Amino acid sequence: MGQRDGDAAYPPKRACGIAVAIGMLLLLLLIVFPFIAPHFGSPHHSNMPSCLGHLKQIGAGVAMYRNDYDGLLPLPGEWRGAIHPYIKNDSILDCPLVKDEGKTGGYAYNAPLAGIAAKAVVSPDLVPLAFDSLPDRGLVADGSRHIVMRHEHTANIVFVDTHTKAVKSVDDLKWDPK
Repeated sequence: MGQRDGDAAYPPKRACGIAVAIGMLLLLLLIVFPFIAPHFGSPHHSNMPSCLGHLKQIGAGVAMYRNDYDGLLPLPGEWRGAIHPYIKNDSILDCPLVKDEGKTGGYAYNAPLAGIAAKAVVSPDLVPLAFDSLPDRGLVADGSRHIVMRHEHTANIVFVDTHTKAVKSVDDLKWDPK
């Protein structure tokens, strides 16, 4: 009663179509999941943009310091205090991942830049100014042995020319400013 020819066959066809669509979605997830899974729930990856932002602000603070001090870069032992008037928040001196671990710091200043003029740096785009390092406030370092690959096997760096970059290898970096 009230049924037309073919109505009884319609629901199974619809169910079959839904099952095929669900199967295709599951297959797609199986293919894509191995590529996106490492990025879910990883504090190393999720804090990388914040860390790069902190280093960008450190670079901006150093640039403002340079403008006020005839182009000279801060002395290594005093770099944090030197840029303090130019940054809005001292928490940028702490890497977010290090802070999540209950520690402070996490950035180091490149010691060979000790009070030299920024113009004297031969390759300012290749010479690190500050970078991911051990969790110690105000650490001063003199080379790649102090750099820490803490963000998914990369290290964040701000260079003398104040650009920031996440690097997987430190081989191409120039630590000596001359």
